[in-house]
Amino acid sequence: MAFNPFSAFRKYFKPMMAALAVMCMFIFVLSSGLGNGGDFFDQLPRWLNKGARGPTIATIYGQNYDSERIEQVRRERQFVSDYMSSLMPLAELSLLSELKTDGLNKLSDEVKATLRPIVEMRLSMLQNENADPRQNQMLFFQYFQSMQQSLPRLQAMLSTKQSALESENSPSETVQRDIDAINGVLQVMTYDSKAFSRSNFFESVPNDTTRFVLEFLLWDTKAVEMGISLEPTDVRKEMLRDLLGRTPDPKLHGVLLQGLAMRYPDIPTSRLTELLNREYRVRIAQASLIGSTFFNRTQVTTPTFATAQEWFRFYKDVCSQTSYFAFSLPVSHFVSKVTETPTTEDLQKIFEAFKSQEPDPARETPGFKQPRRIQVAWLGGSTNQEHYRTRAPQLLKAQIAASQIATALTVPVGGSAFPAPITTVAAIQTGDAPLLGLYDEYLSRRFPWNDAITPRLRDTSVIRPTTIASLVSQSVVAALTQAPVITGILTMEQQAIAAEVRDRVRVGMPAVLAPLSAPTPLMWALPLHGLTTPATILHALPGDLPFAALRGRFRERLESDLLGKLMISDLTEFQTEIAKLAKDRAPAIADVYVEEFVKQRGLKSGRMTGLADRFSISNEPALLPLKDHFTSGHGGQLRGAANFGEFFFNDQSSFGQSTPASATYDARWYPNNQPPSMVVPNQQLFLAWRTEDTPPKTLTFDEAKPQVIAAWKFDKARDLAEKAAKALADEAKAIASDKAKLRDLGDRVKREYTGTWFEIGPVAELNQDPSLSPDSGITFSPYSLPFDVNSPRTDTVQKLLGIKDKPIGESITFTNVPSDTVYLAMLVGKAEKKESDFYEVYASLNKFGVPNQFAEQFLRKQAAQVYQMVTNQLREEAKYTEDKETIEKRVQDELKNLR
Repeated sequence: MAFNPFSAFRKYFKPMMAALAVMCMFIFVLSSGLGNGGDFFDQLPRWLNKGARGPTIATIYGQNYDSERIEQVRRERQFVSDYMSSLMPLAELSLLSELKTDGLNKLSDEVKATLRPIVEMRLSMLQNENADPRQNQMLFFQYFQSMQQSLPRLQAMLSTKQSALESENSPSETVQRDIDAINGVLQVMTYDSKAFSRSNFFESVPNDTTRFVLEFLLWDTKAVEMGISLEPTDVRKEMLRDLLGRTPDPKLHGVLLQGLAMRYPDIPTSRLTELLNREYRVRIAQASLIGSTFFNRTQVTTPTFATAQEWFRFYKDVCSQTSYFAFSLPVSHFVSKVTETPTTEDLQKIFEAFKSQEPDPARETPGFKQPRRIQVAWLGGSTNQEHYRTRAPQLLKAQIAASQIATALTVPVGGSAFPAPITTVAAIQTGDAPLLGLYDEYLSRRFPWNDAITPRLRDTSVIRPTTIASLVSQSVVAALTQAPVITGILTMEQQAIAAEVRDRVRVGMPAVLAPLSAPTPLMWALPLHGLTTPATILHALPGDLPFAALRGRFRERLESDLLGKLMISDLTEFQTEIAKLAKDRAPAIADVYVEEFVKQRGLKSGRMTGLADRFSISNEPALLPLKDHFTSGHGGQLRGAANFGEFFFNDQSSFGQSTPASATYDARWYPNNQPPSMVVPNQQLFLAWRTEDTPPKTLTFDEAKPQVIAAWKFDKARDLAEKAAKALADEAKAIASDKAKLRDLGDRVKREYTGTWFEIGPVAELNQDPSLSPDSGITFSPYSLPFDVNSPRTDTVQKLLGIKDKPIGESITFTNVPSDTVYLAMLVGKAEKKESDFYEVYASLNKFGVPNQFAEQFLRKQAAQVYQMVTNQLREEAKYTEDKETIEKRVQDELKNLR
């Protein structure tokens, strides 16, 4: 009989399958899937090759370091960084909770009023991290905005309190508590301000690339040579300083260590103290050789003294302004001018390189994989729809009647000395009872009129011609000068505060000066100035508007709220019904229900006729009302089509993250996934849902061939656009000083290349912001390119500044991120800063107790120079050598992964 290999398999089938099952279970257990090199099969090659090290890429003090050793140090540093970064929010939560519960009440009034809104806002964020992502995003924006506003005040307040403490013979406990509280909140703010840009908790040396790891090893070796050694108790003290003096909860600490052990199985948690010791001794070595640290943390500063001339040279370098005349040449215009024909080999090479990549207009390279595509339908309308208005009056009457009955039950019987019951009885008789709650809310606004962050101003201060005029004028100026949009609002607020101050001074000054003008008691002096009693003074102050003046506004708000609730309730029922119909019956039945629902209520609706991906969906005519609604909430701009498509393709899961959504006929509130908490009159409400959803598909070469040819041609067209831009530069250089001729040339570019022309500037590394008030200080902001440059590269401004010292007429070419447009920018103007411009800036450097962005950048530059100088000196001492080519290649790959 011929040999049959399956005979033995049939004979021993059961034991062989059992052995295979055990082997699969064994492999499954060892394949933890943790990543970060922590998997058993990731570590196995390291164990097998433990004695065989790779090639040395750097030598420090005679010690050789290869790629594996450097990677191990990086993982160890990331291990302790993750440990501290996980403990820091818990420390913040502990400190801020203690402050809110009892600590704030023990502080002076001034410090309490300043810290309370910051503490409550940050605490709310920490306690609601898993709440709605859009709400978290709004809280983050408000928190960072309040940090910017309150930081100078806190710094100045801390300096004043410290001076007071030093001058007192017997230090006050209240002053010391104030100092401790301010220090704690400043530490929280310092950490939070860098939370999103920080890649490593220990900032003394970053941990992103091989070069940073080698620098860390260099500093660690120097620290050991200096004899810096910390006992475990010293390490715990340093940890407590970083963790705001908070000791981790033992249970939470145990859970954290278990998580770290799973994520880093190759690093025993017993080494935690040893690795923290290494980080802290490097910090101490840097503080010894470079400078002190801020709040005992890792922001190293330079101890060198800077002269006024050095400050001025830096000011002149980063604040001198240049202006440019620019032309844009769309690459698409040159595609038709490509005369070459690609070979099949060329096309095959392009297809193989990008066949698994989906197309993305924001990327320079093509993609030939057919992306996920969907079809969308929607409905919506105004809360003022006739369908809801006809139901509102009856509901409003019922609400008023219910409020009248409820309020009548609370009226005291008999001679009360308080006027509130009279108001309540009047409210019952006139039907104003439900409006009293809105009026009470109006009267009990939370913050005092002079609060630094959210002042409660009187209506008579806000609603006046001068404040409205300042809002309009500054908003127009901001639009013309590309200043921040918020400039107009801030200017209006400053005008309103100034008006309130003037009114209060006008009323209050006679009361203060009266006792000085006559030897009479205060109450007798007041009539001389037209004020008879304290009640008269209070009456003369700018006051809240009376209820009668606001009744119409409150009734309108009540009706608006009622209309909004009616429509939201109706659309919520629609969400449930359409999903049920699509699931239980068929999509066609659901479509009929949608049609009838829209017709009965007079709503607007739309539906795509075909499929679209997340980029092309922004061009769908059927979704134009949704697109208009989206852009109206984003300053009228749609920068990036994917932003619009994000809602239809993904579900928001947590702050900054999203997951693909695939369910059809899942009607969701557009664009925030939830109905508004407060409805304004005539507010537009929308629901949108997917009616069809197709997954991505990998195409064959023949299917993708038209796109491959188009991509090849587009790449060749880029070269033609670059050549046209260089030819244009030669022509423009001859007329660089004549703006009229440049505009004529720009009009010709429009006709011949379907391009545009625009002006860029004034450009500087830092531009001085317009001052909102004499006491607001001098602030600076980096220059932002105009919207004419679509999707600019991050280095574009630096490229422009690279020719600032060249003669007028010098030009550069650059492209945007997807390289679908070539830009030509020509230098046409310079405005060099003079010493007279610098006087005010120099005088304001320490005026507010904290450096502005200009001073911070100067100090960072100086600190970087000192750090680099000392590090280079350490390299010489350590006889440092490196394989430069290998390190540079590793650094480039590491930076790509970071992006």
